[in-house]
Amino acid sequence: MESPKALRSAYLKYKLNEDIPLYNGEAEVFLQENKVRLKITVILQWLPAPSVRFKGTIISSVTSLFNASSELLGKKQKIIFPDGTKHDTYIQDVIFGSENTFEGTIEGYSTNRHANVNSISFSVINFLNCLGRYVESDTRTYSGRLIFHYNQWQITLDKRSDYDQKPERIMKQLKDRSGYLITHIGRIERIDGGDFNTNEIRHLINSISWLLSFASGRHVGVSLLEGQYNGEMVWFDNTVPIISPWKNNITWFPKQKAEVIEDLFPVIATRFENEYLAKILRESLSWYVECHSNSIIETKIVSAQTALEMLSWDYLVNQSNQLSKTQFKKKKTSENIRILLQDFQIDTAYLHIPEFQQLEFDDAVHLLIETRNDVVHPIAKQEFNGFQKYMILQIGLHYLELVLLGILEYDKHYHNRLKQPIWEENYDIVPWAKKR
Repeated sequence: MESPKALRSAYLKYKLNEDIPLYNGEAEVFLQENKVRLKITVILQWLPAPSVRFKGTIISSVTSLFNASSELLGKKQKIIFPDGTKHDTYIQDVIFGSENTFEGTIEGYSTNRHANVNSISFSVINFLNCLGRYVESDTRTYSGRLIFHYNQWQITLDKRSDYDQKPERIMKQLKDRSGYLITHIGRIERIDGGDFNTNEIRHLINSISWLLSFASGRHVGVSLLEGQYNGEMVWFDNTVPIISPWKNNITWFPKQKAEVIEDLFPVIATRFENEYLAKILRESLSWYVECHSNSIIETKIVSAQTALEMLSWDYLVNQSNQLSKTQFKKKKTSENIRILLQDFQIDTAYLHIPEFQQLEFDDAVHLLIETRNDVVHPIAKQEFNGFQKYMILQIGLHYLELVLLGILEYDKHYHNRLKQPIWEENYDIVPWAKKR
């Protein structure tokens, strides 16, 4: 049986951290009350941080700008492209000489008006090298496709076919050098093949980005959107979202069984349709990403507990109605988190972790809370060494991952970070699924 064809994109020719040109031509900029015509180049620049930048040479004579140049720097101006597209821009450098030039950033580079399309293609920056369904490129068949469904929508996501090909081994470069790379190509379409308007897909893009970020433990970006109608591009959106530089984090995501992530998408997309639930999910996942950042370990332990406190309030008071607001506030933080964990049948013992066998705490929740309290309100109590702090963070992350998976109704494999040493393919089934 033949495998489906892998998605293609002209953007895949750009290598690790290589700038991507978006526009080369003329544009007009309003500088104070002056309308200036420029020969302009717009690029998606990765380093030092992802942004849309422009460089323009003045091709109309405006001598009065020379004295005003210092007032233009850092001020919001308006840039207009020949197709009528308008964007805010910030001038960061003005150079007067044989050629008068401006450089700066643009708040995205996108079509101002929405359009009817048959499909939308997009690029994913810095997702993981994981297995999936088989697809076929011009040169090989490989495991790299994920398919998400939600209501009338189908989203296809393909890993780039050259991810491990010699001599570049491009995703190994990403792992070794960090930075930014388009790792996957995606497509959004209706299941029935019908037309749709581009104003319908923003929450789908948010859902994809946050799902992939949850799997990766860092912000994964979705950008370079192009809407096609009968094969012709009629709409584009090159807004640059928050994207973390590459880091190979340990997370719950079982990369050898990547298709399990498909079950999470419709639940996340449903939550993003509700303003309150979307807020809780965004904030929880932001704390989760912070726990994998380069900040000091004490800060990350506090982040893990903060997320658990927020989720315990939402789940126990608002979702399951187990506790009233008054009951919740009267209980200790450790009690509320413990009830939350028990609801999802998550083990709170810690004596199976060798580094903690000599300690005297009620359970791992007590250990986590006391560690957090000692960070926020330092007093001379139990002193932990570096590896003990590392394991306390792993406990907090383990709880946070499982609670999020439970709330998102996930019932399959996950990577248990408390099983040391950690290696891929050593997966568990989530505890609430085991005991059904």
